[in-house]
Amino acid sequence: MVATSATRRTFVLERGPQGLGLELDSTNTIITVKPGGRAEQQALVQLDDIILSVDGKSLAGKLMQEVMVPGRPVYVVEILRPEKKEVPVATPMKAINAIRRSMSFDKKSSGGNIKRSLSWTTKKW
Repeated sequence: MVATSATRRTFVLERGPQGLGLELDSTNTIITVKPGGRAEQQALVQLDDIILSVDGKSLAGKLMQEVMVPGRPVYVVEILRPEKKEVPVATPMKAINAIRRSMSFDKKSSGGNIKRSLSWTTKKW
């Protein structure tokens, strides 16, 4: 199970020759950081970050392109970053009994008879 919380962060993103180098879904969540793009080079945003505002303008109910002023060299973006924390999940213990059999042909200690032994171990995974 994964519990999530989120933090708000503000960054100055630079525009590269091909734009910011981001692909967003309809909720302004980053779904792709384009390889070699400006966002990847800056290493400020991550997949699953949600862009809340651009240059102080809220994106509530709007796409990022509707709010951005085209052609600017930099944009101030506020994002919401989900922080994933691993929470241990209780699972049933599995026990595997490994049985080992061995045969001994020691004539001296067994009086010429075949000596058999059986042992087992229990392992928990």
